[in-house]
Amino acid sequence: MKAITCAVIDGGDVICFTLEERRRVSDLKIAITERMAFRFLPHQLSLFLAQTSDGYWLKKSDPDITILKSGKVHGRIKQLMTPATELDESTELRELNLPDDKNDAIHVLVAKPHHVKILCAVVGIDDILRMNIDERDSVMYLKQAIKESIGFPFHWCELKLYVAKVNNAHWLRSDNPGVSKLKAGEISREIKRMMTDVAEMKGEHELSEFHFTQVEAGPSGRQLHVIVDLPAYSKAIARYARKVSSLAYCHFVFIVMYLVLAVASVIVAVDCAAVKEGGFASLVASCGGTFFVTVLSMIEAAFQASKDYYESKGKEAACRERFGYTRIPPSDDVSP
Repeated sequence: MKAITCAVIDGGDVICFTLEERRRVSDLKIAITERMAFRFLPHQLSLFLAQTSDGYWLKKSDPDITILKSGKVHGRIKQLMTPATELDESTELRELNLPDDKNDAIHVLVAKPHHVKILCAVVGIDDILRMNIDERDSVMYLKQAIKESIGFPFHWCELKLYVAKVNNAHWLRSDNPGVSKLKAGEISREIKRMMTDVAEMKGEHELSEFHFTQVEAGPSGRQLHVIVDLPAYSKAIARYARKVSSLAYCHFVFIVMYLVLAVASVIVAVDCAAVKEGGFASLVASCGGTFFVTVLSMIEAAFQASKDYYESKGKEAACRERFGYTRIPPSDDVSP
């Protein structure tokens, strides 16, 4: 068994564990998460040895440790927290060569995930995507999260992400006319100037390198951070999806109008029947229900037929962009 003392960054908690030396760093992360009742997954923790380059182990009484309670991290601890010195989850605890806990030594520094809110404007999609992600994650993870959020059949590596800075100076705002065009699938000159090789976010880069700022919405709209360009065949799917959405809106309007007309007809029929029974008024009252159901069914059938048509055209366009032919694969899937 091995006694392990950990200091939590951004809180200053010092916690001790006793684990078997054959256990791994991943087990230590689980123990820390459970003890501290963190609401994130254990693998999102980052652990670092609290040992300086000259072999000195930090102690509980060191000013660098006590000041952690104020949320500040001094230079010496920052130097220990680098990607190169982060403990691998598969490493066994006995490989760390931890000293005995007789001199109040701190063995491990624990860094919690620091989530940032990244707003993404996607070519051809009306909604602005709000992604909450650890800034220590790579662009690759952001691409995967965006792909899952969009739900279109493509591989995440086919996405292209660009830093949304106007003239490489200030962040793009949501009320910019180019953003409206972008949502409709059109890329304006101003937006096109942002989508360069220099501004492209490469998959291996860490998100913290882009210094995303968190600013609330102001007179010029929300601050956008990333422009997302879809593969060509997914743009085709998005284009026809917008047509289906517009069709659904028209369908809703027709239904409401017809309901109003049907209710008005029933009221007139009832009023006529109250004055004189039988005759034409009775005929209207008896046939009104059948007429209502028939017309409603016709509207539903027309909407479904149009919806199926546009969805089919979207899949055909996707296949044409991706594979060069319009036949829809039997699996109805155009993913790689």
